[in-house]
Amino acid sequence: MQIEQLVACENPGEEGDTQGLGAFVRYSTRFGNRELPITSVWGGFVAGVVYQGLIPGRDDDVAGAGVAWAKLNQDGTSQETAVEVFYKASLQSWLSIQPDLQYIASPSRIYRDELAVGIRFEAGF
Repeated sequence: MQIEQLVACENPGEEGDTQGLGAFVRYSTRFGNRELPITSVWGGFVAGVVYQGLIPGRDDDVAGAGVAWAKLNQDGTSQETAVEVFYKASLQSWLSIQPDLQYIASPSRIYRDELAVGIRFEAGF
């Protein structure tokens, strides 16, 4: 189940305006009694916020932050938590770049905490 909502609109008088603060939350769980592979996720929870048009003049850019928790089918604590922040800059209507930072805490307590830095390019033709 996932819920998304625009919480605050920058221009509430303009119909179809998507600029502003949005929030989302998602919960998932595994149904059934089948045996799972070792890498499977039993369930999880994700929540976060996104803001479109945070910087004046950059109406199509999106900044976001979120946290995710997952119950894993592994030894250790069988759970992990991740925190993520990103900024997606729209360079053209068909091209964007998105730097991303993730911190993964206690990955099942089998592995040490990790910091992941990434960058994503999107091109649509």
